Amino acid sequence: MLEVGAISVTITGIMLGYEGIRRMWGDKSDLKLIGELFENINFGIKRNGEMEYPKLINKDIGDEKKMYDTYIYTLPLGIKFSLFKMLEEHLTDGIGRDVKIESGERIAKIRVAREVLGDKIPLAPFLGKTKGWKVLIGVNAFEAVTHDFEAYPMVVGGGATRFGKTVFMKNVMTQLILQNPDDIEIYIIDLKGGLEFKKYKKIKQVVDVVDNPIQAFKLLGSLAGESDSWLSRRFELFDKEGYNDITKTPIRKRTFLIVDETHDLFKNTDPRITNQVKKKIENYMARLAAMGGGLGFRMLAFTQYPVKEAMPQFVKQNAPVRIGFQTADGVASRVIMDQDGLQDLPGIPGRCMVKSFKYTTVQVPWYLNHYDLVKQYEVIKDEPEHGTKIDEGNRDTPINRQAIVPK
Repeated sequence: MLEVGAISVTITGIMLGYEGIRRMWGDKSDLKLIGELFENINFGIKRNGEMEYPKLINKDIGDEKKMYDTYIYTLPLGIKFSLFKMLEEHLTDGIGRDVKIESGERIAKIRVAREVLGDKIPLAPFLGKTKGWKVLIGVNAFEAVTHDFEAYPMVVGGGATRFGKTVFMKNVMTQLILQNPDDIEIYIIDLKGGLEFKKYKKIKQVVDVVDNPIQAFKLLGSLAGESDSWLSRRFELFDKEGYNDITKTPIRKRTFLIVDETHDLFKNTDPRITNQVKKKIENYMARLAAMGGGLGFRMLAFTQYPVKEAMPQFVKQNAPVRIGFQTADGVASRVIMDQDGLQDLPGIPGRCMVKSFKYTTVQVPWYLNHYDLVKQYEVIKDEPEHGTKIDEGNRDTPINRQAIVPK
């Protein structure tokens, strides 16, 4: 029993759970189940000896294109929306499908999903549905969740191995190539031996794929070094033309860096990667994260070892959008998402939590062979000369001095 001023609101049912209620409900309409929930837990206000429950005033269940039905209720005076919101999880449990409760002016909307969220959602039907630099992240029972790299240039994330991180990164890369075949260039750091991304070297839009820390160091120097780097050339161009924001210029091309395994980038044990080199790697990544967005640089960086060393604060601060897959514990979840929750995701590959201005759980679509979708862009290219030695002096050692020619 919770006292709200002088009004008594019964919430004992919420605290005790709904296994018994779910067994009682059986096969009934969603609307009837919602009404019975209010009565079974006395969710209402007692006035003059009579219970006053939330009152249904409208419903929207006719549009076949929608993924959910909506029931609109007015709340008895004295019941706050935050209290009503507490029913969300338990309605989901009782109905057996996802339920979302949203607020309005003195009303509450209960959205009930029409289908249970599956664990095998194909990517193919979604291809071509997004345009430009907006890509599909995943879907839940209510909506398709997208991300626009023009609005937020950096996305970071992580989770335990085998839960969908690489599939997600390939989903994003594939969509970006198909949507912007002439306006994108991609650099890939694949520190899991190059097994996942090495073959993409043949694709026209992929400038380079490196698979060891030394090559990664040199690549980052070519992108973010103090001189003769992508970043320095972009600064010169913007200064010359009077630009300050890529989205307000005629430049269509965007440059992406995909990092598959930030742990091995920042916390590497290779004896050739000295402390001085490690500091340079951190500096390069910090410069790209802090300065690259407005210049047209975009980044996607993931780890399967969610410890603070694998996701430094200077990276997270510039990446308001996080993607988290299942983790072993709450500590790892907090490293990625700044809150618990990933450890409680169901053990379903592709199920992840998305953090932007709110937290949303989605299922990442799958595709059997992403390469087949971009194989049309295969070209014959010269292999970059990466080398095996590191120059630790003040001179940066870019591995690719290809000028960025704006369109």
